[in-house]
Amino acid sequence: MPISPIDTVGDQRTVSHGDASAIEEPAIFQAIRQMKLVTEEELQALVERSGGRGLIRQLLLEGFLTDVQAVRLRAQVHGWRFVDLQNTPVDLTLLTLIPHQFLDGQRIVPYLLKDGMLRVACEQPGMHRVHRLLGKKVNAHVEAALSTEGAILNALSQGEKDLQHVSSAILQRHTALAHAKKNDSTIIELVDMLLLHALRRNASDIHIESRESEAVVRERVDGILRRHLTFSTDVHALVVARIKVLAKLAIDEHGAPQDGKLLFTSPEGQRVDVRVSTTPTTHGEKVVLRLLVSQSNAIPLESLGLRGESLAIVEAEYRRAWGMILVTGPTGSGKTTSQYALMRRMNREEVNIATIEDPVEYDLPGINQVQVNEKAGINFATGLRSILRQDPNIILVGEIRDLDTAAISINAAMTGHLVLSTLHTNDAATAVPRLFDMKVEPFLISSTVNLIIGQRLIRRICIRCRESIDLKDLPNADAVRHVLGSRLKSRTSVPLYHGKGCELCHQTGYMGREGIFEVLKVDETIRDMIMRQQNASLIKEAAIKAGMTTMLDDGLDKVLEGITTIDEVMRVMRS
Repeated sequence: MPISPIDTVGDQRTVSHGDASAIEEPAIFQAIRQMKLVTEEELQALVERSGGRGLIRQLLLEGFLTDVQAVRLRAQVHGWRFVDLQNTPVDLTLLTLIPHQFLDGQRIVPYLLKDGMLRVACEQPGMHRVHRLLGKKVNAHVEAALSTEGAILNALSQGEKDLQHVSSAILQRHTALAHAKKNDSTIIELVDMLLLHALRRNASDIHIESRESEAVVRERVDGILRRHLTFSTDVHALVVARIKVLAKLAIDEHGAPQDGKLLFTSPEGQRVDVRVSTTPTTHGEKVVLRLLVSQSNAIPLESLGLRGESLAIVEAEYRRAWGMILVTGPTGSGKTTSQYALMRRMNREEVNIATIEDPVEYDLPGINQVQVNEKAGINFATGLRSILRQDPNIILVGEIRDLDTAAISINAAMTGHLVLSTLHTNDAATAVPRLFDMKVEPFLISSTVNLIIGQRLIRRICIRCRESIDLKDLPNADAVRHVLGSRLKSRTSVPLYHGKGCELCHQTGYMGREGIFEVLKVDETIRDMIMRQQNASLIKEAAIKAGMTTMLDDGLDKVLEGITTIDEVMRVMRS
């Protein structure tokens, strides 16, 4: 974030760009020391690895800070105001008073007008000329505060019109131009709008499917698919053709599945890799677009939902020099995010980290990432063999799918490498029989696997519209009490929470996701059970006896803490 002049909160002094740059690094050093975020030795190493690019940037890259924490820290150091715009109500009427193009270009959000004071959130609160223009527009004094780029863009997107409404206007122009037989770029505009809307809603996927009498567009946000747009089947064919052109697919092939990718750049300059998959159906081709937003800011392990003893075990195991850590769960359970969070923690100048992935979802600075490319003869097994000739310390294998990949991974773990990989299983204990099914010898599993992490993703209750309700007032109170069991400790009054729905969460009551985890440490008891090829149920029982918190227990703990709802935990555990 560029440093700009800004009035301080306390004495209204103006800090110039040069002054801010001069005071920032020493002050940040002191703040980091006070927070005890890293040891003194780690702090000095971070400075060396930053190469003069700034301590905050390096802390972000390596997963010690989130973007919110980084902006809050910078505001604290300079005595600037900070606003967590993601969890602050925005008066949408203010966004209609000022041209959206102006707000978008300046990255500024007016969110509250009260008692002659207009409060605005921005990336550069020192833009005095812009503030004067805004103040003149609404006849108020302007008070600026720092906020994150993502929160600002999300707030601005709330002021945009409904997707169906905007698309209708585009398609009306399309119809008029078609009748007039004029050049028509409206389909290009429509596809760009679909991608931009999904990006600003933090959607992971867009589904475009043709049905009997119409085409439907659905977005997957926080794991849930919702319909956002419909249009005619004629328009659907044009939309599919446009996407195929962008993804360099055969536009005249309609009877066979195709896979490709495209690069989308938002008006703000955000670059998004989009994976494209088309498949023929009875009513035409279905297209699924997966948005892979490059995450330059690291996600700390704590922010994933790992905590307490489970977090301590994981942190101890990733410091080992050899062995294997497996992350398990179904598709879409956040396994890749967890792996990346681990790798960011491991990433140091003195180690060589290499990955083989399909696809490479996010770029990780300082890590050598290899993309699976079957046409070039690079699959998980061949890519892994090549990586082993590159003198790696730590290896990430995107997924163990077959005996060949499993055998090479285990051999790497036995010969002085730390290997991270994933398996598609329902829980941590089931990873062991899954490896048995791949014909991996029990003694190889027991001697290499150090840790197995099972996980799911649950939706978090929206902070803005969260409200409490007592357990006894629930219509299904007896059933909920039974599920929560001994956690209630004979209490008759227990506050639970839910989201009633608001503009910020799009009336869902949920916003964002985090993980629920179970961390199975492979100790001597578990190793012995693996050697005797015990089943998953017995292994899980032994792990629980040794202190493992199951995913269900972790989820129920988060229900009582007000992070999520019991309905959400049960929904995820049934999936």
